[in-house]
Amino acid sequence: MGFERYPPYSTPLILLCIGLCSLASRISRMVQLLSALWGFLMHTASRLSVLALLFAAGSANAQYDWINPISSTWNSGLWDAPAPPAPQFPNSDTANATISGAGMPYTVSVSNGNWAVNNVTKLSSDATLQLNRTLQVYGSVINQGPIAIVAPVGGGANLRFRGTGARTISGTGTITLAASASNDQSASIDRSAFDTASVTFGVGQTITGNGRISVPFINEGLISAAGGTIYINTADDTAFNNAAIEATGGGTISLADVTLDCQNLGSITIDNSTLEFNGQTFMQRIKNATITTPNGGLVRAIQGNCEFEDVILNGNADGDTRVGYRFFGSAFENNGTLTLTGDGANAFSALRTGSTPYSFTGTGEMVLAN
Repeated sequence: MGFERYPPYSTPLILLCIGLCSLASRISRMVQLLSALWGFLMHTASRLSVLALLFAAGSANAQYDWINPISSTWNSGLWDAPAPPAPQFPNSDTANATISGAGMPYTVSVSNGNWAVNNVTKLSSDATLQLNRTLQVYGSVINQGPIAIVAPVGGGANLRFRGTGARTISGTGTITLAASASNDQSASIDRSAFDTASVTFGVGQTITGNGRISVPFINEGLISAAGGTIYINTADDTAFNNAAIEATGGGTISLADVTLDCQNLGSITIDNSTLEFNGQTFMQRIKNATITTPNGGLVRAIQGNCEFEDVILNGNADGDTRVGYRFFGSAFENNGTLTLTGDGANAFSALRTGSTPYSFTGTGEMVLAN
């Protein structure tokens, strides 16, 4: 019995089969490795997606709520807020603040430094938001109770609007300006330099006290100088009064570098008080308005370009020495007495018209004296 010999061509076939089996094994292992790598990549992508969502959620405006009627400072840890962030309010223009705690009077004070916020919503009439420094608002304000802007001696306190576009102070609350001296402008509602924000004072909102408004505004509420002085100075931007501006109890509305346009909608009442033109660099003009001065109230030109445009005066006005009035639009209706007293040496105490033809109407008189 002898050994069978494979045909001479069988050896290469055997070697080829062995090689193919080895290659198949390597391909299988490579597929396994690729599958594992794919699973890792998908897991990583899922984690990155979650992180992106968390980042997006973190970059949205965070909400902070003052829900307990406890007096403290703005930067205290009494805010009810998500964790993170911590309950201490961030100095951020992306954070919203709501003060809603009720049941007893309390005060939330901005006194330790200046703070930034997006929107402020003060829902509780039990709460007083007191600004002893600057609160910078990048959004709007809802005020259902008192806000007190109280300047410290030698310092300033401001409700300051930042950014561009229209802002609002809505609600039925009262903002009281409390400057550190009776003739000071250290308590203010203003805007940051180079910003172009404007503010609407909504229906039901009252601005009163002693201080300054230096942001262009649309008044749908009440601006009242009740025994104090409210300076309105918008650096020559126009402010609109569609409701009521008044001075009572010996108070003063002082206009400087502003055009105050009542759009034949708003009223200006100066009751036993003063409305003064007191600018230095630009003009101050009242237009499309009816001014009433009962009980000895007075419109007074002190300095600068003092201008009326299509105004009705139901009361009295005068000018300091060497200060006069200029008239624009088409007519001035005078139902009181307008008196100018010159110094006998020049013509600064004058009545001038800035447009022609021009009409002076009404039942009053104009008195020019030396």
